[in-house]
Amino acid sequence: DTLLENGAISQQQHTLLMDTQESKTKPENAMTWLGDFRFRHDWQGFDKDADPKKVDRNRERLRARFGFASDINDVAKIGIQLATGTDDPISTNQTLEDRFSSKSLILDLAYAEHAFFDKHLNVVVGKFKNPFVTEDGLVFDADLRFEGLAVQGQMTNGVFINAGVFPLDESSSDNADPFMGGAQAGYTLTRKDQLKATAAVGYYSYRDVEKIDPVAYSSNSETEFKVVNPTLNI
Repeated sequence: DTLLENGAISQQQHTLLMDTQESKTKPENAMTWLGDFRFRHDWQGFDKDADPKKVDRNRERLRARFGFASDINDVAKIGIQLATGTDDPISTNQTLEDRFSSKSLILDLAYAEHAFFDKHLNVVVGKFKNPFVTEDGLVFDADLRFEGLAVQGQMTNGVFINAGVFPLDESSSDNADPFMGGAQAGYTLTRKDQLKATAAVGYYSYRDVEKIDPVAYSSNSETEFKVVNPTLNI
């Protein structure tokens, strides 16, 4: 400020010096706060000829989410988010019911991620968003949060590889818990005219799923399921 007042530097030089000083004093672990709110009316209509016992339904629903993502350093990040909802894995909506009762909060996201090899490989653990490239709702619901470990590799030529292991349940009386393993390889084409296309093939394997609900699988001899999912997004 003194140099500016004495005419030793220009206003432009003063602004540049102030911006440089401000950038040096910013903390490395920059935190980003996340949050949103949604309220909606939900109407459900049913075919009375198919099921005469069902009646049309009206309900009011809300969703509230709040959390943060924090950069520990240039290659590491953690994130936590709370949301309304129940134990439904694909919805954080809360119905307004039960005479003004308090609404529950759930842990929607809780993850840590770290980048390796000049950020070409990313590893994330905890409860996080879908690490695979898929069409919303076709294989995995858009609101589904994965739990476990995922690895995402990105090449400079557009080729990418995603993989992960995700526990589906845990039993104290059995050391072979049900889980899902997945792997995906693909290619993203990006042109200067802003056209972007992604093609990928994913393979998802489910193991020991009969242990999740023995009653539901009592008449089913299949205990392993495999899904091959080709994807094209333009």
